[in-house]
Amino acid sequence: MSDRVKEVVEAIVGGVRGALADTRVTADEYRAAIGYLQETAQNGELPLMIDVFFNIAIVENENSMHAGTQSDLQGPYYLPDAPFVDGEIKTMDEFEGKPVLVRGTVTDTDGQPVADAVLDIWQSTPDGKYSGIHDDIPVDYYRGKVRTAEDGSYTVRTTEPVPYQIPAQGKTGALLRAMGSHTWRPAHIHFKVNKEGYHPITLQAYFEGGDYVGDDCCSGKCNQGQNVIPEKYEDDVRIMEVDIVMDSASAQAA
Repeated sequence: MSDRVKEVVEAIVGGVRGALADTRVTADEYRAAIGYLQETAQNGELPLMIDVFFNIAIVENENSMHAGTQSDLQGPYYLPDAPFVDGEIKTMDEFEGKPVLVRGTVTDTDGQPVADAVLDIWQSTPDGKYSGIHDDIPVDYYRGKVRTAEDGSYTVRTTEPVPYQIPAQGKTGALLRAMGSHTWRPAHIHFKVNKEGYHPITLQAYFEGGDYVGDDCCSGKCNQGQNVIPEKYEDDVRIMEVDIVMDSASAQAA
């Protein structure tokens, strides 16, 4: 483990030192940056800032080693204790969210159905909050687990989420704005898919035509199109068809 720690730390330090030299960072700029990071840590935003700028690199590392559906960012609001649901994710009565039917099929890389896979699905409320995290919303709202059938299929009803801002008033938001960016995320539904013997997949499904699709402040993969789901309706209900291909846990791409 010490050799691995040495390898990673030396690579990161070398990369940062190279960037500081290439951009000719001054002593005053360096000290200002250190102070900014200290304030970010004191405000509890350091994990958020790290995720915004660096999590995508880890996702790409994982994707390079496995075939099948490419993973996306997990985000900070995943909770493992969401309940299993019988075809419908629980939503709050005070919100008039537009109905959405999420469905699809989970297969392996040979096209065979993956039965009994667990899909852990979560999303924001219609006002951009997450249950179990914000405003004391119980964890059994806007979250739920479903299992695939023998043919690999799954179906669950929910309501349409909305674009929302990551914490905009703190140091991460200020840094993004200083770079000429913004703090908005497109509307999306999260998935974490697990089945023994397969490499787990974490992804986000985005709504075609939605605001900030292709301009995500978190540098996600939605601008690459794989997980942007075409607009489709059945009986005035938005259909999100999300098919997932799982790679064997023992397989590794060349």
